[in-house]
Amino acid sequence: MDILFFHDDLCLTWIDFHHYTFVTSHVYQTAAVAKM
Repeated sequence: MDILFFHDDLCLTWIDFHHYTFVTSHVYQTAAVAKM
């Protein structure tokens, strides 16, 4: 299930939003650790 790819219809659901937020925060944390 590629949840993030259903956003092109601009119809975010609660689960989609929180999944996207979790993935985004994880990416930022990984990038921050990589810079150290």
